[in-house]
Amino acid sequence: MLDTVSVIVRAYNAEKYIKRALYSILNNTYEKPIEIIVCYDLGSKDRSLDVIKEVIAYNNYRDKRVIKLILHDHTTPFHALLYCGFENAMGRFISILDYDNLYPRSHIEKMVRKAVETNKDFLFVRDYFFDDKSLKIIGISQIPENPCNSINLIRGNYIDGNAMFIEKSCLNSITDKLKKLSHRLYDFIFEDWLVALLGLRHCKCYFSNDSYVFYRVHTSNLTGVNVADYRTNILSSIRDIATLLAFYELEKNELTRNEINVLEYSLVRRLLAMSRFIGKGMRNNMVFSMLSKLTDLAKGLF
Repeated sequence: MLDTVSVIVRAYNAEKYIKRALYSILNNTYEKPIEIIVCYDLGSKDRSLDVIKEVIAYNNYRDKRVIKLILHDHTTPFHALLYCGFENAMGRFISILDYDNLYPRSHIEKMVRKAVETNKDFLFVRDYFFDDKSLKIIGISQIPENPCNSINLIRGNYIDGNAMFIEKSCLNSITDKLKKLSHRLYDFIFEDWLVALLGLRHCKCYFSNDSYVFYRVHTSNLTGVNVADYRTNILSSIRDIATLLAFYELEKNELTRNEINVLEYSLVRRLLAMSRFIGKGMRNNMVFSMLSKLTDLAKGLF
């Protein structure tokens, strides 16, 4: 499948948005084969499967567009991506599109061209955040000056899974690493962050300004984008910590002293953040006062 691009779409309670996501792939201008792998979670409670089948039926007459529907037991987003998406992607290049996000019409074509031009195998672009209700652009992801420096990425993730474009051999290296994570602590990691961390260390990275992806901001975002609820923020902190620990477990023998120092700092910073969120949830409580004082004291050290 020399020229094929595989796009992985995970579907769990995706009825509201997945049709537009799939059409944004089908309507891309790329003239060579596109393989769409829909990983449908059997734990879904809505009409996601019916909607997916409707799109498949519509797509039957089209050349160079194949939708593969794979049903799997209810699992975490990380396991769905790894054991359904990555394992079944056969294309030369692999990308990910979450069911609630969208590709611009020329995105795949531009990314293939850039990968060939630069001879890079791990590429990524910016996110354009748009509001679910108004459909207006409300922000753009911020990319540091040296985007392929692992130190920058350890400090905090700026590479969204939807923004990645990965060559097959690079993905195989990443997948081999990910499969070594067996402890259940890592079931709910931020899989895009860990994939990106491994991609920067084991592949040839390139940030492209030639394209972008549309990221929908709504109240059900797992990442808690623009969410003020303290419980969601605590969960996000826990996932951050688990992701960094997973990265350390996989790479500890290869990390530089500087990378380890930044990793330790990032872990402590997130533990402090979680303490503040816990304090918010226990307002007017002695524990809130204790955690706030501890956080203020420790801030001065970093």
